[in-house]
Amino acid sequence: VGEIHLSGIGAVAEKDGGFFLARGNMLTKLPEYDYSYELDRRVFSVLGRNSLSDRFQRLYSEHIGRFNHLRFLCHGDFYLPNVLDGGTIIDFEMANMGNPSYDLACFIESLDLPKIGLTAEGLINEYLKSTPLEEFYPGINKEIETNYFCVDRAHSLIGDAGSKIKRGKINEARKRIEKAEIYLREENKTLGDIFIDYLHSTQPALLS
Repeated sequence: VGEIHLSGIGAVAEKDGGFFLARGNMLTKLPEYDYSYELDRRVFSVLGRNSLSDRFQRLYSEHIGRFNHLRFLCHGDFYLPNVLDGGTIIDFEMANMGNPSYDLACFIESLDLPKIGLTAEGLINEYLKSTPLEEFYPGINKEIETNYFCVDRAHSLIGDAGSKIKRGKINEARKRIEKAEIYLREENKTLGDIFIDYLHSTQPALLS
């Protein structure tokens, strides 16, 4: 996935307030990743909106505002099922201009790390060593690492939980919610409390 992030450098141009990927003589417009919109689309539109979801969205937008400014070509849906044997990556329908740490979070949080003997920190370090974004943007490695732990690991789990619920995979969704709750409380206790209150009001079966 690091190759995807690098490939946008020089190939993506910002024009008229948008981002365009040059492909031969054609320009393809790329959307900017919007955390709040995706949270609403994947979770609140599935479980239902209420005053608690509205409050969470407001506070969440304030929280991610400190981190949501990196713009690189990203896969946008980089979960394990979209990586074939041999490392071929498929399903680029959600490609966007966004934060590389979200791609990392989607992939890392879809792995059973204890089972395969790896850690999130180790995988992030391997990505940063093999993807020389720092050569183009000094200091970005620290930003990517901070964004992963402060926003993207919880965000990826919550979004994936919403997708699992939509497909009726409640037990899998519950596992992701349990991890997301821990991460949210570490990032911002108020956000974690509101999110759990929201689930109590809409889908208490998801809570253990």
